[in-house]
Amino acid sequence: MVKHHWSVRVLHWVMAVVVIAAFVAVFYRGELDDGDARQFWLDIHRTIGLGTLLLVLLRVAVRGLFGHDQVPSASMPRWIRLGAAVSHFLLYLALFSIPVLGWLLSSAKARHFKLFDHTLPSLVAKNPELADRLHGWHMAAAWALLCLLALHVLGALYHYLIRRDQVLQSML
Repeated sequence: MVKHHWSVRVLHWVMAVVVIAAFVAVFYRGELDDGDARQFWLDIHRTIGLGTLLLVLLRVAVRGLFGHDQVPSASMPRWIRLGAAVSHFLLYLALFSIPVLGWLLSSAKARHFKLFDHTLPSLVAKNPELADRLHGWHMAAAWALLCLLALHVLGALYHYLIRRDQVLQSML
């Protein structure tokens, strides 16, 4: 069985946990009435988002070092290989763009936050109209990511349960 390099597997599962944590933090925040608690969970969400940005950049670097996914193999139908390539590209794009949109959104709202005791720079000047647009884009991209993740999981289950190949096991 072909396995991905250990670093690819570790980063894959760390990203899975981090993305789940980002969604949990923001959904939990939405249930709170206390302003201080909401701000705390927003800061957690932002920190996780920046961590996601750093992790996706690291994943791209690791992918460059160890080659792109060894699976799907040339023996798989072309539609599966194309679907995997497109879905992975869209996942990477979402995982990169969502934190950037969030950082731009925070900047446009003039809401600065600290990461490990360092205030992050603003990417744009305060602009409420831009902030409204960025909020919509950030939310739309996050929902698109959830759909892509569902497709990713369904694809893994398809390989495991229907094709009975080693695609899922290559990431375990």
